[in-house]
Amino acid sequence: MASFIETVGFGHFIAFLPLLVTDIGVPAPDVPTTVGLLSAAALLVGMPLVPFWGAWADRYSRKLIIVRSALVEAVLF
Repeated sequence: MASFIETVGFGHFIAFLPLLVTDIGVPAPDVPTTVGLLSAAALLVGMPLVPFWGAWADRYSRKLIIVRSALVEAVLF
């Protein structure tokens, strides 16, 4: 269930990101570039954290870490 909520939240965020970027005043020709940079930034921030998530999953429980991180992400969206 948490994975579903996470996927739906991220999917909606990406789908509506062009509208949100337009609403904050980014000119229309720059919207695709801005959306691409913001999407890439989310992945670039997450990539260095992968080893830490793996270590925490090994130490505590894989399921616990996945569910907690998905719930936190769902709340943040």
